[in-house]
Order: sequence, then C-alpha cells, then structure tokens
Amino acid sequence: EFVSNFIFLGSSITKCNISNDFTFYDEKENYQKNLSVSHHIDSIEFLEDKEAILGIITLNIKNTFSKDDQNVSFDVSMQGGFAMDEQKDNTNLDTFREYLTVNGLTTLYSLLRGFISSTSSQIFQTGKILLPMFNIAQYSKESSENSPNNNSNA
Repeated sequence: EFVSNFIFLGSSITKCNISNDFTFYDEKENYQKNLSVSHHIDSIEFLEDKEAILGIITLNIKNTFSKDDQNVSFDVSMQGGFAMDEQKDNTNLDTFREYLTVNGLTTLYSLLRGFISSTSSQIFQTGKILLPMFNIAQYSKESSENSPNNNSNA
C-alpha cells in the first residue's frame, strides 16, 4: 500500500574534486564548516512505448572544513536516473518533478553522504567527514519557489 511508483534506476558521480591541507583531522575539534547544496534537473521525458516518465537529476555538494590555514574541501556531483509508470498513478509532469526533487534528491544526498564519509575516512589517518542531515523537503520547496527553472542553491 505504501510502496512508491517512483523507481531509482541508478547513479554516477560526474565530478569529484578533493583538496586537503590537513595532515591530521580530529572530529572533536571546532572547525569552520560550509555546506553548499544545489541541483539541476537535466531532463524529464515521456517514454510513450513504455508508458513511463524518465527523469535525470544532478545533485552538487561542496563541503569545506577550515581551521587556521588548513582546509579540506569536497566538491562532488552525482547524477541519478529515476522513472515512474505514468498510468499507475495518473502521473503528470508536475507530480513527477516533485518526486524527482524530493525523493530523487533524498536518494542522491544519502549516497553522497556515504561516499564522502567513506572517502574522507581513507584520506585521514583518523576521523572522517560526515555531512549533516539535510531537510530535502524544505530545500525543494524553497528552491522551487525561488527558481522557476529548478536550478537551486542552499
């Protein structure tokens, strides 16, 4: 009854830039932190032969930690593909766009959160960077209000 008609097809990291000046990273230290999140809907199209809608969305995350003259920065983009059976729920483009910008971005943010955590744990001898929890529903609502073309920054 609560199973979604929204299907995750797959993802790929399209950009990954890491810069690091830290020789030692301690999770308990007080760092100046900056998180920038943006997204772009790359395409939405009806697949008439399959009676489905296909969408591709890109999530961009730039996360920096600084202390004194040391910085570590992750600038990562991930693209994800999603689909929905248009006949099952009488799905239209607006409904699909909402699913894409809430459920799709939630999926990609979770994957990038794990990627950055895993990668940073291999960069540092001790410690790792864990992105904070992020309210995608609120971000999506505010970004759609502020940007008619669905390119957004937070």
